[in-house]
Amino acid sequence: MKYKKIYICCLLLVFFPLFTQAQQDSLLEKRYNIALGYKNKDRKANVNVGLVGDINILKGIQFNLVSSWIRQEGKGVNWGGVGAFSHKNIKGWQYGSVINIVGGEMKGLQSSFVMNLAKQTKGVQISTFNNLNGGRLKGLQLCGIENISIGVERGMQFAGVTNISINNMRGFQFSPFNYADTLNGLQIGVINIAIEQEKGVQVGIFNYSRNNTAKKIGLVNLSPLTRIQMMVFGGNASKINIAARFKNNNTYNILGFGTHYMGLDEEFSGSFFYRLGYWTNIFNNKWSVYGDLGFSHIETFQQNDIQTPERLYSLNANISLEYQYLQHLGFFVGSGYGVDRYYQHNKNYRKSFLLKVGLVLF
Repeated sequence: MKYKKIYICCLLLVFFPLFTQAQQDSLLEKRYNIALGYKNKDRKANVNVGLVGDINILKGIQFNLVSSWIRQEGKGVNWGGVGAFSHKNIKGWQYGSVINIVGGEMKGLQSSFVMNLAKQTKGVQISTFNNLNGGRLKGLQLCGIENISIGVERGMQFAGVTNISINNMRGFQFSPFNYADTLNGLQIGVINIAIEQEKGVQVGIFNYSRNNTAKKIGLVNLSPLTRIQMMVFGGNASKINIAARFKNNNTYNILGFGTHYMGLDEEFSGSFFYRLGYWTNIFNNKWSVYGDLGFSHIETFQQNDIQTPERLYSLNANISLEYQYLQHLGFFVGSGYGVDRYYQHNKNYRKSFLLKVGLVLF
């Protein structure tokens, strides 16, 4: 009897672990779970629905009201009411109302109300506040506030406030403020900054890069070689004028304002003007010729009537001859033709030849 009990115990020791392992293998093969909370880091799943989900590999749908976690690879839908997380790569759609994080490569769509973060994006990131990409973006970042990517490789960034490409940017940036370390694409915004501009183009109000010969289209185009000068001059349109000239290799921009546009014997009136032009040296480095096109906004501060409208705008063309007397002092005389027009209707107020003479400082 004693030996019989020992024999039964030995059988239990041998077969019970095998029976337990069979049960575990059976569980690993189960592909579906619906529960308030599910956590099994060794499990694959095709469908995971509940409150909180934490699985190893997803090939299907993961839908949890609080958070959805994938420890390894994911293919399909990774959906978390608050946040969705994948430690490695994911292909498909990842959604979390507050935050999404992919620790590897994200191929597909990443959408969140607050923030998206991926180590490498080959797809689309959409959020209200912030998109972050830790590698080269191959796809699209669309955000209400800010997009940041280590680099952009055949990608696009659209933001309501800021786009940043920390390294090379081969693609397109569109926002009020755009920054790229090395620009080989297109920036369109209010302020565009590129440390190096190899084959890129900047279009905006203020453009800056270290490359003085880079392609910039804007009101003010700057580089370390841009010469910023002050202009003080008188003319038969605005009688007294002060302006800043941003002078590059062969192009320049002028921003300024003038007073007494309607005449010295009239009540106070003034104008704000912008001019974009091209210049070149003649004879020697002391003599230069300048030609530009300009726009002026004119305020008369009068009651709006036929004789004296409250405001006008002017389109004009100008040509000037400048002599550099000293290193930081020059003289110029210029002429041109301008048309003053009403804002309210398509009629001319007056046409006139323009004459101006003044000093260039710095």
